Amino acid sequence: MKGSVIKKGTKWYVIVELMRDPITNKRNRSWSKGFDTKREAESARIEMLNQIQRNEFSKPSSLSLKEFLIDWLENSQTQYKPGTHSVMSRHLKNHVINKIGSVKLQELRTAHLNKLYKELSLNGNLTSGEGLSIKTIKGVHAYLRKALSDAEKWDFISKNQASNAEIPKDFEIKSAGHSIWTNDELTTFLNTSRQADDKYFPLWFFYATTGVRRGEALGLEWKDIDLIKGKCNIRQTIGCVDHKAVFQTPKTKSSRRTIALPSVLVIELKKLKKRQIAFRLQYPGLWNEEYDLVFTHEDGRMLHPERVFKEFQRRSTRYGVKLTTLHSLRHGWATNAGRSGVSPNVMKEHLGHSSITITMDTYSHVLAEQDEAAAELVTDAIFANQQLG
Repeated sequence: MKGSVIKKGTKWYVIVELMRDPITNKRNRSWSKGFDTKREAESARIEMLNQIQRNEFSKPSSLSLKEFLIDWLENSQTQYKPGTHSVMSRHLKNHVINKIGSVKLQELRTAHLNKLYKELSLNGNLTSGEGLSIKTIKGVHAYLRKALSDAEKWDFISKNQASNAEIPKDFEIKSAGHSIWTNDELTTFLNTSRQADDKYFPLWFFYATTGVRRGEALGLEWKDIDLIKGKCNIRQTIGCVDHKAVFQTPKTKSSRRTIALPSVLVIELKKLKKRQIAFRLQYPGLWNEEYDLVFTHEDGRMLHPERVFKEFQRRSTRYGVKLTTLHSLRHGWATNAGRSGVSPNVMKEHLGHSSITITMDTYSHVLAEQDEAAAELVTDAIFANQQLG
């Protein structure tokens, strides 16, 4: 019998070679849990070998998916931007570890993942109980595939079971109209919010009339808003890292952009700025002068993205409209833009997509409607002055 200590990422592991299987002649190994230091692993190796010599060693249950992923996430911290690693960690913990984390790493099969993705598509949202978006499920899959790729490279497993896993193909179609409010529902929400003197109303109205991402609106400062020309410069966002609100760069290079603001929104922004100035004058010294953010708490403090999401959901329930996500307001804006005849290229620039393909894929249902309408309109134009015999 022999044992060795190896380092994978930032953790140290002990591998003990046991007797080969007498029937299959396959290698029989026992892996230890991960240790923080080589000294700890060496001590564990000696103890394991001593137990084998005394015939007291019992092979521990193999590493679970949860144990491996937690170690892997810790090892991979330096390989990703903090924001990306935070999202990756949250996705894997919420949607993989919480669901199938008890499965042994070596016993994980593609069928486990196919079933997992199907369940996520139906009720994966931990807050609303609704299905996750196709984008989120693809993200979970990508992160898990990368983790299992490393497991294969490090000899924890012989095959990456995520390589052939399938995301439900019909999910995007089922979810397209599931979470987006109708225009009547949106109007009900906004009108009720305004009448209730909801302090978040200007923010809800901004999301609904611009289609920007959650963090893009929260990161706006007054110097980014031109109330005369009706323009908005998106140059930073506010995101979450370990549940803390932090300033971040926009998602992609294309996300840095200047967009037009509708006149009704400019009016609301002027009212908001006037209220903030009045607060500063009435309560000198209480306003948080660290930033000059557009959307803030009453005293100028930064709004936390997670808090904003929760407040949005609370108000959805209170105002009698179905639960949805803030991101659905972005989809709703794009859907209305497409149905109003706005070209995909203009939508791409306004939404800050990195390629026209993303716009076309995400809003294919709207483009299909336009195609059907175009077919009828063109035919009507051709035969406007005559009928086929």
